[in-house]
Amino acid sequence: MAEDILNEIRAREEEMEALINDARGQAASIRDAALKSARELRARSLSDLEEELKSISDGKLTEMKEEAARIEEQGRKEAEKLKALGEKNFEKVVEEVMRFIREPGGAPR
Repeated sequence: MAEDILNEIRAREEEMEALINDARGQAASIRDAALKSARELRARSLSDLEEELKSISDGKLTEMKEEAARIEEQGRKEAEKLKALGEKNFEKVVEEVMRFIREPGGAPR
């Protein structure tokens, strides 16, 4: 009778050991699936972030090019104004220089 109880306990122990091993296997499988899912999620997130960064970068580059074009156009207009002003005053300056050269002791100020 005692031997029967011991055999039954050993059988239960083996059953429990098998259940524990099965649970360990399932836990390992779940862990592996979770790690795989996390890696995939991380890769997708990284890809999305890179795409968003590229989009923002392209947008900023376009803005900078547009701003550079506006500044260049503004500079061109100012240069034209200054050139026109210089051409307008060119004859006056030439007359002033010629008078300075002709008169002894320079032109009066």
